[in-house]
Amino acid sequence: MPPHERDAILGTGAYAPCRWVRILDEKEINEDIDRLVDLKADIIETISQVDDPTGQLLLEMRYINGKTWEEVAMDLGFDRRWVLRLTRWRFKIN
Repeated sequence: MPPHERDAILGTGAYAPCRWVRILDEKEINEDIDRLVDLKADIIETISQVDDPTGQLLLEMRYINGKTWEEVAMDLGFDRRWVLRLTRWRFKIN
C-alpha cells in the first residue's frame, strides 16, 4: 500500500488534521443527536397530554413521524381540508 493511502486510512502524515476534524465532527454530531432525542421526548410528552385520542394521533403522525398533512389525512381516511381545519381549530396550529 502506498504511503499516502496508508496515511489517509490511519489519519497520519499530511492527513493527521483530518483525524481531529473527524473526531470533532463526531462529538458535535453526538451532541446534536442527544439534543434531538431530548426534544423528541418533550414533544411526545406534550402530545400525550392531549385529551383527544384522534388529536394525539394527528399530532404524532405529523410531528413525530414527519408525515405531511396530506399523508396524515390519507392514512386516517379523512379529507385533507378536514384534518387541517380540525388541527387549526383544536390546537391553533398553522
